[in-house]
Amino acid sequence: INQVEWAIATRSQAGKGLVIKREKGSSLDASAEPDRTTYKVGIDATIPWGRPKEKFIKGILGE
Repeated sequence: INQVEWAIATRSQAGKGLVIKREKGSSLDASAEPDRTTYKVGIDATIPWGRPKEKFIKGILGE
């Protein structure tokens, strides 16, 4: 999970994410609207195509 958190924190931009409004959600979602609709979010934390992979890999201190 640490690598996923790192990728989201360093490679994603909130303004470029995918947001789907008023989509059917779970009855267990306490934050959903009364009709059980909610927002869904897609996050792209992949390494941009054509960019040097080394610039996007989590480093280890002391290396």
